Amino acid sequence: SAMESYLVCLYKGFNGITNLGYEATVSNNAQEMFFSILVMFFQIIMAAFILGTLFNYLVQKDKVMEEHHEEMANLDEFMKSRALSTDLQERIRRYLEFQFRKQVENKASKSVSLPRSLEIKVANCQYRHAIDKCCANGT
Repeated sequence: SAMESYLVCLYKGFNGITNLGYEATVSNNAQEMFFSILVMFFQIIMAAFILGTLFNYLVQKDKVMEEHHEEMANLDEFMKSRALSTDLQERIRRYLEFQFRKQVENKASKSVSLPRSLEIKVANCQYRHAIDKCCANGT
């Protein structure tokens, strides 16, 4: 009958999708095929849910970095609306970028406890290029 042929086609299709082409089970009657189709359909839904969740975690953006970019865009609009000189705009941008990097690095280094003298030496080593750059501009 047409209905039984359609059921066999559905069964073979879902079986091919869920078993990667290997004929793992053989159904003998329409009830077994219908039940197998339901199980295979549930398997497809679960696989899609698991893969979707996995990919969501893999491509999830860093919220802190997103907020920083948004704040910097707002800052650019503010500075342009106030007609600040390009030199002053660049100095403000560099300062805020420096503060952001420093804040992120401080959060990352909270797990390491160093004596204050070593913390100062580490900070001096890390930020010397930025300090030299700022001092070279006459600030």
